[in-house]
Amino acid sequence: MSVLLIWGGVWIVERVLPWFPLIFWGLVIINLGVILPLGIFKRTRSISGLGLAYSSYFFGAILWLWSLVVVYITWGIIPVIIGLFIAGIGIVPIAAFVFIVNGEWSELFWITILFIITFGSRMLGIYFVDD
Repeated sequence: MSVLLIWGGVWIVERVLPWFPLIFWGLVIINLGVILPLGIFKRTRSISGLGLAYSSYFFGAILWLWSLVVVYITWGIIPVIIGLFIAGIGIVPIAAFVFIVNGEWSELFWITILFIITFGSRMLGIYFVDD
């Protein structure tokens, strides 16, 4: 049953995948142009923190779903199941390993950047909210 869920998830993500760059760059523009400048002022810092923290979940979802599709298309269902057993997030390191093995350095670069943006925006958002 869970294999059917993975196949269905991959099928859906393959159709939504063309929208990922638009969502990613839209969030980057909103974060850099609106949300991050709000963090400069003490009164709006908590709003900025919430915006950064919420957007980090979108970045994380894009990262995770992209990794899922890459691993599934490249190596099949078994590595996907293994990655999902590693606390659900193991699919991202497996995708990075796929890129290393296949010599896809630009893809490895982008998955690393997306990982840094995901957790960087989350940490900065938490810092702004707590400040």
